[in-house]
Amino acid sequence: MSATNAATTLALGSSHGSSPGAQSANAYRTTDPGASTAATGPTGAGSSGTSAGSGRAGTDARSPGTSADQTRSASPDVSGQAATGQSAEPPTPRSNPLPPTAGTSAVPVAPPNQDLALGRPATASSFTQNYVAQNAVDGNTGTYWESQNGSTVFPQSLTVNLGSVTTVGRLVLNLPPVAAWNSRTETLSVLGAGASGGFSTIAGSASYGFNAGSGGNDDTVTVAFGAVHVQYVELVFTANTGWPAAQLSELGVYS
Repeated sequence: MSATNAATTLALGSSHGSSPGAQSANAYRTTDPGASTAATGPTGAGSSGTSAGSGRAGTDARSPGTSADQTRSASPDVSGQAATGQSAEPPTPRSNPLPPTAGTSAVPVAPPNQDLALGRPATASSFTQNYVAQNAVDGNTGTYWESQNGSTVFPQSLTVNLGSVTTVGRLVLNLPPVAAWNSRTETLSVLGAGASGGFSTIAGSASYGFNAGSGGNDDTVTVAFGAVHVQYVELVFTANTGWPAAQLSELGVYS
């Protein structure tokens, strides 16, 4: 979209008094938006050495007789994002977000088909085993991020650092396009922040249906909104009808 469009720049968070990596500026997150999750062990948050497949037989919406791990592509070796073996505390709701303020035409506008999140640093409030946040920006729909599991884990957040303030007007969300992933609905909201913090709501909480496993574009959801100027984009998940965790294969960010 054109840089001359009416766009808004998200406030830099002066009332929070901290950067996007600080807890006060982003109480949903358990890690800095631009830093990797600490790694201390081979098993994931919310696990005790048991594979995701062994704990999911007969409960996930995947094909009978096929373990969950058989349907999951191996995640990339992401330094600093191995699972810790300890359950992360569920994030707590943030304080009232700052409203966006008027922007300027100096903020760059990328080509409409350029994924601004591809390969950028990503963090999450929690993750399970090797299903880390970076999987959601690796360009591969066969890998995915999954938060810790449980009936009381929500809300959960996934955040990507775009590197600098840029114009954003559309997100494309994916789940794995494999038959073992049945349809599910995830409820989420979209937040954003400038270089120095001050997260604001870009798109309010809504439920999005993924007809996962059917192929085509049914595994894809598009979230469009008025153009904003942000460096950080965050999804905050509050429900998932298909599994007791937040899940996302790809988070695409576009102008």
